[in-house]
Amino acid sequence: MILCSPSCGIAPGSASGGEAHERDLLLGLTAASDDPHILLAHGKPVPPELEKHIERTRPARGLRWPVMLGVMPHWIGRCVRAHWPDLIRAHSLRFTGLPALIAARRHGLPMVAHLHHLDPDPLNLLIERTVMRGADLVVADSEASKRQAVALGVPAERIRVVYCGVPDAYTPGRCPKAVWDRYGLGEPGAFVILSVGPMIPRKDPLGTIRVFARVLHQDQNRPRPTLLWIGDGPLRHDAQRLAESLGIADAVRLPGYVPEEDKLSLYRAARAYLTLSRLEGFPLGALEAMACGVPVVAYRVPPFTELVEEEVSG
Repeated sequence: MILCSPSCGIAPGSASGGEAHERDLLLGLTAASDDPHILLAHGKPVPPELEKHIERTRPARGLRWPVMLGVMPHWIGRCVRAHWPDLIRAHSLRFTGLPALIAARRHGLPMVAHLHHLDPDPLNLLIERTVMRGADLVVADSEASKRQAVALGVPAERIRVVYCGVPDAYTPGRCPKAVWDRYGLGEPGAFVILSVGPMIPRKDPLGTIRVFARVLHQDQNRPRPTLLWIGDGPLRHDAQRLAESLGIADAVRLPGYVPEEDKLSLYRAARAYLTLSRLEGFPLGALEAMACGVPVVAYRVPPFTELVEEEVSG
């Protein structure tokens, strides 16, 4: 199968869950495709394993969706004329979805779109609905995402739910002492509460810190736990200031982006995984924690409820 896949970014060190998911998915797809072609703007970093599959586009970096809509159909067309792919794939409904749909219609090729979760912004919903209704197949991360698409008028028979997975390395294990020391977690075995994800309103890092403050203040007879949030974003400085104002800055660690090997070790260091997110396509961080044997604390909302099979996985 020859694949054409326009992409917004697949950086090896990305702190974005969506970009990390796309990167890992393409690593798997390139093993299954005879001739994959990944369209990526000049200047965007790529993992070494994918370099030979990259076809560079312009303008470089920072393609907002209106710009992407104007230029990406041209680059997809060049890929089609050069390789005549069997399939055009859009990993982002908003950024690459419309250009991929235009190119697929123009060249008479089938198109697959990926749905993680729908953005409540009215303009985004309009774009996402148009792309999903025009696609030949929509791959959704969860049944919750599928229900969102059906509510927008996408035929249920054109949607397939494919759950996310985790790398084989994500298993229970020990965290090296060097990692404990690097992130200021105290002695190995100390009680660490972990959160993972971009520090954006949807993930509610400020609410997480407030919850953690209540835990500290209500149970002062036990060893003082540490809250560790892996990820960067616009609320990181606000979260640090909030921790200081609540008098718990000494128990909160906000390192931002961490290397992948450290992230795995930090999952293994955690005693519990905490998320207050109420909107997810698929809660990959929670699944990664579960794979490492770490219990998850989350709201009883979809798709978190899809992670738990009674008396099997929770």
